[in-house]
Order: sequence, then structure tokens, then C-alpha cells
Amino acid sequence: MIQAGEKRYVFRVYSYHWRTETEIREEIRLLNLLNEHQIPVSFPLADQANNYIQTLNAPEGLRYAVLFTYAEGEKIRNLTPATCGNIGTLMAKMH
Repeated sequence: MIQAGEKRYVFRVYSYHWRTETEIREEIRLLNLLNEHQIPVSFPLADQANNYIQTLNAPEGLRYAVLFTYAEGEKIRNLTPATCGNIGTLMAKMH
């Protein structure tokens, strides 16, 4: 979690060998597409050079990291019928 004034962000450092750079690029592409179509998702932010993926030299080897917007909310453990309806509506927008 990164906080800058009132704004919050999530800096995700991917586990070593968890995702390839290509897989991360596709995740970024999907999240950007959803965001462009007003689907409420946490989406990646590019750096000043317009790069989304940062490469970190970790003791175990290269790891990737991406800065994301922070999605307000909380985890829901028991879905109500109204929540299920909202999820269905959101999924329909994706199609």
C-alpha cells in the first residue's frame, strides 16, 4: 500500500516465477480494457516513461512489479441476492 496525501495505491510485487512478463502484460491489457468501458476495477498506472511493469533485482532473481489504483471496498463473505444481482449486471456489461 502506498499513500500520497489523500490518494492510495497498491504496488504489487509479483512472486518469483508466478507470472511471466507476457502474462502480466495481458493482465494489464485486460484491466485497461475493463476500465475504458467503465467497469469498476483497480487498474494499472504507467510511469513517466509510459511503462507499466517495473523490474526489480531481488536476491532470488528478477521480479516484476506494477502500480495499481486502490479499489475502495471490503471483502464480502456471504453474498445477498441483491449483491448477486449486481455481480450479474456487472458481468453482463463485460459481454
